[in-house]
Amino acid sequence: MSTGTTNKSWGNFLNFRTLKGMKSAVTTLSLMIYSTIICGQGIHPADLSIDTATKKISFVIKSAGNQYLASSWKTLWWGQHYRREWAVPVSFPVLMLSDIDGGLTPQKEGGGHETKTLRLLSGHGREYVLRTIDKSLDVLVPGEFKGTLLNDIVNDQISTAHPYASLAVAQLADAISIFHTNPKIYYVPDQTGLGEFKTVFANKLCLLEERPAGKGWEHNELFGDADNIVNTEKMLGKIFSNTENTVDQQTFLRIRLFDMLINDWDRHEDQWVWAVKKTKSDDFYIPIGRDRDQSFSKTDGVTLYFLSKPWALRPLKNLTPGIKDVRGENFSARNLDQQFLNQLTKEDWKAAINFIQSNLTDSSIRTAIGAMPKEANNISGEFLIKRLGQRRDNMMDYGMRYYSILGKQVTITGSAKKETFVIDFNKKKQVSITGLRSSNDTFYHRTFYRSTTKQINIYGLQEMMLIKWKGAQKIILLSDYWVAKETIIIPIQGKRLLEKRSAYMTVSTQTAMLQAILDSTAIGIHYTDITGPL
Repeated sequence: MSTGTTNKSWGNFLNFRTLKGMKSAVTTLSLMIYSTIICGQGIHPADLSIDTATKKISFVIKSAGNQYLASSWKTLWWGQHYRREWAVPVSFPVLMLSDIDGGLTPQKEGGGHETKTLRLLSGHGREYVLRTIDKSLDVLVPGEFKGTLLNDIVNDQISTAHPYASLAVAQLADAISIFHTNPKIYYVPDQTGLGEFKTVFANKLCLLEERPAGKGWEHNELFGDADNIVNTEKMLGKIFSNTENTVDQQTFLRIRLFDMLINDWDRHEDQWVWAVKKTKSDDFYIPIGRDRDQSFSKTDGVTLYFLSKPWALRPLKNLTPGIKDVRGENFSARNLDQQFLNQLTKEDWKAAINFIQSNLTDSSIRTAIGAMPKEANNISGEFLIKRLGQRRDNMMDYGMRYYSILGKQVTITGSAKKETFVIDFNKKKQVSITGLRSSNDTFYHRTFYRSTTKQINIYGLQEMMLIKWKGAQKIILLSDYWVAKETIIIPIQGKRLLEKRSAYMTVSTQTAMLQAILDSTAIGIHYTDITGPL
């Protein structure tokens, strides 16, 4: 607040001759008191901007985290990361909960290893989430090491993440037509609306965004007019209960390629929610990636160079022009990738890569980076624009290498319903697998080639699973096995190969697995129940 503005305010404060002067005096005095409180939080009155119309503090100038500044010696060993971006003062709008979407009311506190979160319900019945920008990894540090140098080193690595990356990621996602939230970063002052959560969230920088899986976001255009939005656990329950419920694998692939491009390595199951499109007989699940804290991650420095090797903290990867260890980059997402990229062909992957490369233009990258604070972009904005362009241009290389990795061992899952898997060996050096429902409708089909696929795992999640094959000239039984009760294997051509019943398998629902091992000499069938002995 400038000196001239301050003097004028004091003049109004001293003017008691009119009601207008009284009102101005009370407003100014309130602001002075609030400014004193703010100063107690390390913010100088000169770093406040007051809206002349509403007489409210509208902006606060503050850094996201001065504690990450380090000497050149420390940055040599532990990396430069985004330390300067965390430390640079930035102008943030002030968030009053009563001003957003009919007023926001706190519901529940949560959070993971790093971030504190607060669920908020708006006056219009929509749920939002407030997340602290600065983080702490203290929960990961054993008790005997808390408060030690090791504790400090662990927390220092929060600076590997860009504090404002999520603002740019939303714009990048929009360019390639994938669902996303619309985060905004605010300074949250102390206010009665925070209630019992003041101690955690008052006088902090926080990110506010929609909570898609919460209340009120059904039938909203932000998320494709979805009938419902659910978490991963609920989605998996539906998928495994009936193969008529399916995931949009094409969209999941596009998002996963996007994850690699922005170097967001933290894509475990809880980082996703799923927009549900319902019909009379099935649910169609469209993925929505959330929690983009690790986007643009930089793990430079001598120590992290070695710690990010495959034998150590493999998922940690630096924002390089390409991706060398593509398996490590995707380690956190490996389970979902194996489950929901299992039907896509090489042509599907190439088409998805071409789509991203065509739509994520240089101008769209520059616009997205421009959504972050200019103070931070003055430090690394041009670097990020250049690096994201390089990773986009190199996507065909690392993307197709990841396709090859996933293609070596493929997992196919049935459901709790009665199903048939038909394995066709009729064509040389390839095998075609088709999954059929009891109504004879196809729920899965893909052709595999010996040159790229070495193992196929088929999981039937019901005690009755029919497996048929045709065209095999040579079958190798890899090991003895147990077959779930009432499960039969019948060859379409030739005699029944094997049928074993196990006294151990009397429970009504057992998980069965078929492994079709492809190699250069023969095709082997290994059918076993993974809950029984081998």
